[in-house]
Amino acid sequence: MARKVDVAAAKQRQQRTILIVLGVVFVGLAAFQGPKLMKQLKGNSNSSAAPAVTTPADGSGTTTTPTSPGGGTTAPAVVTGSTHVQSAKVAGVILKPAGPPAAGTGQLWSLSRFKAKDPFVQQVKVATAASGPAGSAAPGSSPVSGPTPNGQAAGASGVLAKPTTTTPTVLGYATLIVNGKAQQLQLKQLFPKGLPTFVLLAVDKGSVKIGVAGGKFTDGAAVKLVLGKRVTLMNTTTGQRFVMKLVFTGAQPEQIAGFKVPAATLPAGTTPTTATAKS
Repeated sequence: MARKVDVAAAKQRQQRTILIVLGVVFVGLAAFQGPKLMKQLKGNSNSSAAPAVTTPADGSGTTTTPTSPGGGTTAPAVVTGSTHVQSAKVAGVILKPAGPPAAGTGQLWSLSRFKAKDPFVQQVKVATAASGPAGSAAPGSSPVSGPTPNGQAAGASGVLAKPTTTTPTVLGYATLIVNGKAQQLQLKQLFPKGLPTFVLLAVDKGSVKIGVAGGKFTDGAAVKLVLGKRVTLMNTTTGQRFVMKLVFTGAQPEQIAGFKVPAATLPAGTTPTTATAKS
């Protein structure tokens, strides 16, 4: 038992000896490095930032270089206008940099960041049906297909549709009632049958123009017949009259079907008549 107590006591004495030796070493280092450390701390506390020097407004261009209390000189920041330029002092002479070079023709002089866009969102807007002078889309209207580079039109589903061209309808046929008889005429045809006195000059929708075959009317102009209106023309040489009425104009001849009324269905004392029906 006494043996174990002696080992513990010896270990404690050894630890105390190590602590005493380390304490003596620390005190020696503090005594040796203490003055240098205090001098550095004092020098840093006395130093201050150099003030900015501005160029005088009178254009003299003179600058001053302040010195720090510690005896060292610092390079002042020379301010010219609105541009800050760092200067340096070498052997009592202040050196100013020339500044950034100016950009020449065709050279890049500034950079900017462009606006980012979502690559998965369609950037081209499809035109919609216009309503009103502003061209706004009408409610419930479907998108209008726009032209494509190859001249074809794209439908609402995006499929290219081949453009179709429509040929304007040319009217060249007319039916006139002349003195109670139907005259089915073609453009430039003479009429009436058996006595070709007039010529069909032009056919429009709902009207025609006629002239005198081999002659002219008294006023020299062609006569215009309107659909459903009766016009009477008279030959000043013979005194013959022609009562005309326009009943049809079109791109194809009028289809006329004839029919007869049976005598059995007529009242007593009347004779059968023949009539024509216009299709």
